[in-house]
Formats: sequence, C-alpha cells, structure tokens
Amino acid sequence: MKHIQKEQEPIEFVNWKNQEKEKLDEFISRDVKGSDIWEYFPSSCPSINEQEEYFIYYSKHELKEVLLNEQGFICCYCNQSIKHNDNTIIEHLKDKSSNPTLTLEYSNLLASCNGGQKDPKPKESYCDAKKNNKDLPLSPLDKLSELHFYFSINGKISFKCEKGEQTIKILNLDIAKLNRLRKSAIDGFVYDENLNLITENEAKQLLDKIYQKDKSNQFIEFCSAIKSVIKREVLNQKDE
Repeated sequence: MKHIQKEQEPIEFVNWKNQEKEKLDEFISRDVKGSDIWEYFPSSCPSINEQEEYFIYYSKHELKEVLLNEQGFICCYCNQSIKHNDNTIIEHLKDKSSNPTLTLEYSNLLASCNGGQKDPKPKESYCDAKKNNKDLPLSPLDKLSELHFYFSINGKISFKCEKGEQTIKILNLDIAKLNRLRKSAIDGFVYDENLNLITENEAKQLLDKIYQKDKSNQFIEFCSAIKSVIKREVLNQKDE
C-alpha cells in the first residue's frame, strides 16, 4: 500500500457541488442514502451541443481521470496498474452507506481496481470488492501506512502490526493472484540479465527512482512491493 498524496480538489468539482448545493443539502437533511447521492452525481457529461449555457457540468468520468493522475495510475490498495476504463472504479475510503455526508467529499475518494470482479471463475475478491462497507485500520492517505507492511521476494505481503494484519485481511491482499503479479513485477527489478540479484549500488540508484512518475504520469506497478524487497533483500535493511 503506497501512500497517496491527495492534491487540491478540482475546481470544476467544487463549482458543480456549489451549483447543486441546495439539492445536496436537502439530501443530507432528509437522510438520503449515500448510494442515492452518488447516483445523483452524473456518470458522464452531455455532449457540447447538448449543454446549456451557464450551467456547470461535471461527472464521474472527469473525476476518475483526476484521481488516476493523482495516484499515478495505480490502485489505491493493491498498487497494480489501472487505466481510465470500466475496470477502474471510484472508491469511497469511508463507505458512503455509513457516511453519506462524505459521499462527494474529495478527500474520501480514490481510484481502485475492480478487485477481480471480471476474473474468470473461480475468482477471489480483493481491494474495494472485498472491503465492502468496512473501515480500514490503515489508510493509504496515511504517510506512514506503507511502513506497516513488507514484501518477500516471491511477492507475498506480510504485516508488522495488528493494524497491518487486519488491513491485509479486509482487502484480501494476500491471495495467489496478487502474490503472482507482485512477484513478476519484483523479478523485473531485483534480478539482472543473468538472474543474479542486482548490486547494492544498483539497488540504491533504483530506490531513488522507484517512486518517480514516468512521462505518462504513471508510477511503476507494485512500486511499494518492489521498494520493500530492494531494501530488505538486497540492502538488508530488515528494520525499515
């Protein structure tokens, strides 16, 4: 779980909510369900030719693009690469059913993978699909969240505290599929062309780059797992 640095809320989203304030306030006063509030927020904007003058348009489509760029196109929980398509969802960190007032709160919105929902059977749910309405003991918005987890060279995730253990369990992050995907990503960075571990000097240079976005504003897939393995397995920094 890599730390996500939330950026400033898109002004277009702010303006849309200000425009709809009377209706949104009514929803809250009537204890309307978070799911209904979320449904009120459009999935997409009408075409330019269909838009009314002086009316502010904003939708989930534009918001998803902002969240993806903010996160470097990796899932907020498992850190696998995600794109702006139907396999990526807008996730509510605090579940909207229990926290309807946070349904449209930008600080509560993240981009997540679909949690294996489109995998062939038998399949295992993970990330948001497994989390459902549970609260996480550790949040990707916490700057220190990733320090509570570490990864082995075979892609397996482990925990350093009870909160880490519970977070892994709630999100189902220790499943064979994710272990396999993480191992594949790790292998591409910690082994050289002769399948030997990279040198300490190479590892230190890589650590300086591992959390840098590329020209497409993307982080390396499973970068937090790769960083953990480099520090523990190559540099022998077991206590970090």
